Amino acid sequence: MLTERWAAHPRIALALKAATAAAIAWLLIQPVGGIVDYTYYAPFGAVVAVSSTVARSMRSTAQAAAAIAIGAATALTVRELPMPEVASLALVVAAGTGMAGWRRLGAMGSWVPVSALFILILGDRDPSRYVIAYLGLTTLGGLVGIAVNVAFPSLPLTPTRLALLRLRAELAEQLDEVAGGLRQTDPPTRSEWRKRRHVLRPHIDRVRELVAETAEASRVNWRARRWRSDADRQHALALALEDLTAVTNQVVNLVVERERAEQSELALGPSLRPLTAAALSATATLLEDLDEPNRVQAALDQTCAAVDDLRRATSSAWHEAGEDRYTAAALVTALERALRSLQSLRHWLERTAGETTLGKAN
Repeated sequence: MLTERWAAHPRIALALKAATAAAIAWLLIQPVGGIVDYTYYAPFGAVVAVSSTVARSMRSTAQAAAAIAIGAATALTVRELPMPEVASLALVVAAGTGMAGWRRLGAMGSWVPVSALFILILGDRDPSRYVIAYLGLTTLGGLVGIAVNVAFPSLPLTPTRLALLRLRAELAEQLDEVAGGLRQTDPPTRSEWRKRRHVLRPHIDRVRELVAETAEASRVNWRARRWRSDADRQHALALALEDLTAVTNQVVNLVVERERAEQSELALGPSLRPLTAAALSATATLLEDLDEPNRVQAALDQTCAAVDDLRRATSSAWHEAGEDRYTAAALVTALERALRSLQSLRHWLERTAGETTLGKAN
């Protein structure tokens, strides 16, 4: 759907809001254009202020104003010192760059030396007038940008939902890849295992980023109450998937290091490899069917049975045959942890299923 595609690319809405804010700021300052110089700073401030969340817009505007004020104070102070122009320029840049590292200024810290340099050079004839125009018009534009964001706030539920789906797919595929390696007659070599490994870190990082952005976007947002259940569901799913990512990495590391062709003594061996593969495949299927009411119970039953089979076989190999199965026991513990996490999430999703559908806002 067109709406779905639009929501999946929030940069489009951000670009339109920035353009709208810049145009409004420009129109607002036109009536006094003959009195106030440097009118272009108004749309400039509007563009800087427009961000993905209202809270971030307010923070950016405040940080930009503070950075300009600090730069202005630096430039005006250096102007009074008896030194050559080139020395003044160097001192302003050095001092401004040093103060740009102040944590409270955030990304706008780089404006300190820039604004100081502008005020020193461009405001040479009338520095006070230039400072007032620079700071005042940029702040005015920032306020317009904040107003536009308040009027059209974003709530990135669709990008978050898509990121969660990608992470789920990656986790399920990773578990299936490991299961496939374990189903071979002979255990894979290190290089063969390497080909089966997925890089999960970028996906979980993206999910964390979007969930945090959704939480921030919910503040000062008149749309947030309508979509609060969706946001809560996504947050719960993100926590469960983060836990499952850690479990998956643990499982992969154990299998790759302890069940490969180069090992003289295998951790699982021919008796436990098929059972471990079945448990991993069942967990992958449960992960894929988690929000499918018609299939989730069968997937859950299958996963519980597969993990139970692996637990019993590991216990039997350890106690009856006298074999050391520390790695197998660690795998059972990891899979049980994953199963508990998915069971809890499943029950939570069922309780809230009637309230809303996951991720239809943008």
